[in-house]
Amino acid sequence: MAQKLVHTQVQTQQQTLAQVLSPQQLLQVKVLELSITELEERVRLELDENPALTQDFSGEESEGTMMENDEAVDAVDREPDDLVSKEERQDALDDALRSIAQDDDFDFSPRGGQSDNEPQVFSFGESKSFYDELTNQIYEHDLTDKQTEIINYLIGTLDDDGYLRISVDAICEELAIYYGIDADADEIEEVIKILQHFDPAGIGARDLQECLLLQIERIATDDVGVCQTNEEQRIIFLMKEVIKNHFRNFTLKHWSEIQKELQISSSEAEMLFSALTRLNPKPGQSMGDVMSKSTEQITPDFIAETHDNGSVSFSLNNGNMPELMVEPSFEKLAEEVNDNDNDDDKKGQSQKSKEAQAYAKAKVTEARGFITALQARRQTMYRTMKAIIEKQHAFFEDGDEMLLKPMILKDIANKTGLDISTISRVCNSKYVQTRWGVYPLKFFFTDGYKNKEGEDVSVVAIKQILKDIIESEKGKKPFSDDMLAKKMKEKGYPIARRTVSKYREQMGIPVARLRK
Repeated sequence: MAQKLVHTQVQTQQQTLAQVLSPQQLLQVKVLELSITELEERVRLELDENPALTQDFSGEESEGTMMENDEAVDAVDREPDDLVSKEERQDALDDALRSIAQDDDFDFSPRGGQSDNEPQVFSFGESKSFYDELTNQIYEHDLTDKQTEIINYLIGTLDDDGYLRISVDAICEELAIYYGIDADADEIEEVIKILQHFDPAGIGARDLQECLLLQIERIATDDVGVCQTNEEQRIIFLMKEVIKNHFRNFTLKHWSEIQKELQISSSEAEMLFSALTRLNPKPGQSMGDVMSKSTEQITPDFIAETHDNGSVSFSLNNGNMPELMVEPSFEKLAEEVNDNDNDDDKKGQSQKSKEAQAYAKAKVTEARGFITALQARRQTMYRTMKAIIEKQHAFFEDGDEMLLKPMILKDIANKTGLDISTISRVCNSKYVQTRWGVYPLKFFFTDGYKNKEGEDVSVVAIKQILKDIIESEKGKKPFSDDMLAKKMKEKGYPIARRTVSKYREQMGIPVARLRK
């Protein structure tokens, strides 16, 4: 019998980050992403929520400083004082019992309810920001890991009104430099379209016209659209027509001109204009408490000092964050085996003691895990900042942006032995205070070119040279982008006209005809 060749199609599902990482690793990732101010709040909440976590006053560091070397204090392995008395451990047992139950009707099963007298549980990040509201919607869509990374980046670049003001070319460049993501324009456009399906309607638009069209499209395709009357459908059609083909008259509020061009009745025009004025030109501000990036207080996560001999040292900013340790009495209770009082009269109390011991063990495990995450954060941030300073030492010494070397996340990942995604998390929303000012860590990452001498030159330096050429136009005819490209080539920096246009736009410099 002839054998048949059978083709089978196997469908596999990629594991998400949450499925691959352990709970402890996920905690370390979350802690690493926090800025110093966010971390201070997280520590305060952990101290409030976990009775097994306490401040360590034995060798507390001075305010505003942290370690300046590769060794971190291993607070996890710190042993409790052996002189803790049996009475103190019994007090801890009593405290644990009070924490998990207030009466004899306590149900220790997973479905047991909370007592009304229990301390209130605070959830970190319970108050959601504009960014949180959008990122929570990511999981409602079936995205690849690459698309998820891109859409997270796009959400982070939205302005407070909900607009995406950065060009697709600039997005491709920043994803490559800061995140090591190689994505072309088509891939970016596809993810932008996905973002534009998020709530509220209009999010992710590049301009007002696109924003309003997205909102009209949402009205037309909404589930309630099946119940729309012919009249309502007609108004929706006219709304699209106005925004697409009569947008200038719309922005100038020339309603009579629009009515005349559309050849509609006064009553229809009134309904149309009423519907148009209900559209939201700033969808981002409809999401409640929007945290303004421009007014957000910046607290540097690193303090870098440049000394007179040219050397640079730095420290991690500890802010008002205390040193932490596991509560000794809780740790003793968690390790102690309750093997006494087996007579019938004390079985109830013995069961309660076991419940308290289980509770204490869980809280001690949480406390140790949180301390471990803090120590891992310190070590990772220290190694990353050290590598950045070594790579960009010339800038830290003189403060001249022209001295910045081309550097991408992969360079620091290779230097530290850390993953690119880890470096990205360290550099996101983190700042360093230098003699020359406060800079986001992302400032030090830039792509580069080779000049005619074969030397690496950063994009920052290229932009500065381009800006100097444009400023030299005063009293002359402004240079076109083609002429600017030629001027740059003459100076030893051969970049394309398209690149000149992109850098000029990023610096907010208008085209030649508007520079007269």
